[in-house]
Amino acid sequence: MISSLSARETFFYAAKLRLPPSLTNTQRNQRVEEVLKLLSLESCSETRIGNVDQRGISGGQRKRVSIGVELIINPSVIFLDEPTSGLDSKMAEDVTDILRNLAKQRRNIICTIHQPSYKIFMMFDRVLLLSEGFVMYQGATSHLPLYFSQIGYEPPNYENPCDFVMRLLQDTKLIPEFRDKWTEIYSTVNEMNLEDDEENKEEKSSSIGKEEHFNEELIEGIKYQDYEIVSSEALDQLMEEKVYAIGRWDQFWVLLDRTFKDYFKDRSKFFGGLVLKLSVGILVGVSWYGQAGDTNSDIFPTTGALFLCVTSSVMDTLFATVMAFPQILAIIKREYRNSSYSLLPFFLSQLLSQMIFQSFYAIFLGLPIMLLVGLEMGVSNILIFFANLSILACMGASLGEFYFLLIHSINFFGFLGLGIGALVKDFFQAQQTVMPTVVPLLLFSGYVIPYNDIPSGLSWLYYVSFFQYSFSIFQINQVSLIHF
Repeated sequence: MISSLSARETFFYAAKLRLPPSLTNTQRNQRVEEVLKLLSLESCSETRIGNVDQRGISGGQRKRVSIGVELIINPSVIFLDEPTSGLDSKMAEDVTDILRNLAKQRRNIICTIHQPSYKIFMMFDRVLLLSEGFVMYQGATSHLPLYFSQIGYEPPNYENPCDFVMRLLQDTKLIPEFRDKWTEIYSTVNEMNLEDDEENKEEKSSSIGKEEHFNEELIEGIKYQDYEIVSSEALDQLMEEKVYAIGRWDQFWVLLDRTFKDYFKDRSKFFGGLVLKLSVGILVGVSWYGQAGDTNSDIFPTTGALFLCVTSSVMDTLFATVMAFPQILAIIKREYRNSSYSLLPFFLSQLLSQMIFQSFYAIFLGLPIMLLVGLEMGVSNILIFFANLSILACMGASLGEFYFLLIHSINFFGFLGLGIGALVKDFFQAQQTVMPTVVPLLLFSGYVIPYNDIPSGLSWLYYVSFFQYSFSIFQINQVSLIHF
């Protein structure tokens, strides 16, 4: 989840993405309020979600918000992966109690559970135990201790039956015995569901109870329910077909609005980029203070400052974009798999927002350099200078998205940071991916290695390097009106 948004804002954007477009904002807000009340989140509805660096709602509340995002569309089935992990006993009980209440409202709640207490374990209606891909038990949770007792493994007193059973299932020598016993009992018991004669059912049930020493309550608890079986081919087709509640154009505007709200609410994200650009601009300006002039001796230091404008505009933006992507990758996977939106509107919204913000940050990079170095201050010079900086910032933010779109086989032409970010997990992997891509373009841009010194076999890199074109624009803009 996006850490800067509140629970209400998170639900509202989920509602705009996943509820039918025929609903009004009032109806969406009403659904959001219903989910907040259902999950007992009214008291913290305006508090930001938070993360490890920024304080927000508690862990249990964060779990409930995660569940609430799915409840927005009022699903009949909800899958949860270890909803109590990382919570203390009280928060774990609260989350499980909410799940149980949701199940009472004619919803199917299916989840994995990690080391539950006895109280939490007994809140579940049915349990499925698996080991090495085989079923060890499937039936009523309350009958689990009784089942293992009647096959010769009685849980000791004062011990959580769940812990006892899990310890048994870790013994590989016992797995074949449990598997064969369950297969035999389960198939025999459920043959009764296929019997047409009620007297045959009662007779078989009585014989099983005497032979295996199972009481009728346990036999009833492990009978299967008459569910409709869906073929694997139908499931694969269902997974491939994504149906979105709203069109891609509407998805783009909702995601763009959410991205802007995230930027403006997260002060560290917004002001971090601004301060970085301003610091680099002041550093370059102080280092080349007053070096721009109209003599031949002023040309070399001036071009050095202009070249740093080029590299800083691209590289700072590039790495900022690359490192931002791994932080939201989990959100993308979850929302995309839940058919909240398609990838194209998401990356278009990310690309446009990055281009807008990075173009704005470029002003704080270029202003100190222009004033301190003493670059040409004509109106056309100023406009060309900052336009060139903005284009460079946009190139740094967009080139990586091009790579990502290629990897995902999307027929769309974009341009660096987001796509590379999709491939990396940390800063070091980002360096290993970015440097082989960018350094050749930087080396053969005409400044580090002059054009006449570039080997003939590598001269084509000079013409494909966007650094070279931007650097040439800066040079022409600076010296075209100067008379030496």
